[in-house]
Amino acid sequence: MTLTADLDFTGQSCFIPIGKMITSGVTSSFNGTFDGNGYMISGLTINNVEKGDHDTMHYRNSGLFGIVDGGTIKNVTICDSNITGRVWVGAVAGYCSDYVISGCTVLDTVIVGG
Repeated sequence: MTLTADLDFTGQSCFIPIGKMITSGVTSSFNGTFDGNGYMISGLTINNVEKGDHDTMHYRNSGLFGIVDGGTIKNVTICDSNITGRVWVGAVAGYCSDYVISGCTVLDTVIVGG
């Protein structure tokens, strides 16, 4: 997957991360290649702590990509965003295994969680 333009999510409701844990031990992780092609993603709002038990699977893995397992993410800038979660939180990716992240930049973004 390759971006061909900037993406602005400002004013949009809560973004759902790409790749997530469905139940304990079952994921729909991202394992492809994402090339931001030098473009910018702005205005992301991810808030994975609003309701429920903080130990449930739905409150983990917060970022543009929730879970990356065997994937590559490159050449993208994330800016002017707010990303909140309970466990495994990051701007580009929340949780990664067997991955490559390169050429990524994060600007003016608030990240809250562990």
